[in-house]
Amino acid sequence: MSRWLAGTARVAAVTTTVPVTPTGPAVGPLLSDQEFVAHTEKVIRGLVGSTGAVVLGRAAAVVLGDRPGALHVRLHGPCDRRLRHAMASRGIDATTAQREMTDADRARAAYVRRFYRRDPDDAGLYHLMCDSTSMPPAAVAELITFAARAMTEQG
Repeated sequence: MSRWLAGTARVAAVTTTVPVTPTGPAVGPLLSDQEFVAHTEKVIRGLVGSTGAVVLGRAAAVVLGDRPGALHVRLHGPCDRRLRHAMASRGIDATTAQREMTDADRARAAYVRRFYRRDPDDAGLYHLMCDSTSMPPAAVAELITFAARAMTEQG
């Protein structure tokens, strides 16, 4: 299910229906927007409710906005540094990196706006916003871990 959700990110942001099947082209019935959102939310809440989880995207800051103990983090950074990081970490050229970054940013924003009528840049959705391009990944992870522990201790 998680692979299916990850694979439909861009599709869901720009179409009215998404495939029910986890891989490949749509073979079975299609879900309406409402069914897709309800199913996605059910999966997110199920993962978090069973063992806890780190949820990337899927408007999780909105979906889990009222859940006690859920830490909402927004990782961001200047486009030029994000671009350089993508090129170096994935071994791709600037044109490809720029196109993929623009497409992904647009799809993420469209998903939140379309299904939740919220601004994904709204700082009120997050407990922590971090420029993840300005420090090593281990430091970013440590910062998030520290915040999660502090939130847990606070109750």
